[in-house]
Amino acid sequence: MLGIAAFGARAQAAGTQVERNASRELSQFLRQHALPLVGAQVLLASDGTHQVLLYGFVASDDERKKAEHEVQSFLGQSNVTITDRIAVRPELKELGHNAGAQGAAPAQAAAEPVTLDRVLDQIQRYGIRPAPDLDNVPPP
Repeated sequence: MLGIAAFGARAQAAGTQVERNASRELSQFLRQHALPLVGAQVLLASDGTHQVLLYGFVASDDERKKAEHEVQSFLGQSNVTITDRIAVRPELKELGHNAGAQGAAPAQAAAEPVTLDRVLDQIQRYGIRPAPDLDNVPPP
């Protein structure tokens, strides 16, 4: 686990700083814990408190809750402020399942299966907006 002391430089007197290294490490941690389409931005407020902005996609509300729990586990804090911008997309449950399953119509059988690579390609092609600047995020 990464301790709070490892979150990098101290915040300047005014505003909030994005902790880039901690954000990258937390995003990798989430991906290693079965949340491959979830990312995180760790913010250090001027008062020294940490906030986390979660973004991305999951298949269920339970996975959203899991992401929040994993953040608390990673930080070793249960009282961290988490802004959850994760979109629930139930169709993600079908990733890796063949669209032409037994009993499917012939047109469906010819369809390409939905895979993680295909979803990631579509996200790259059609875009995913990065987490907004904290100046544009309303307070929790």
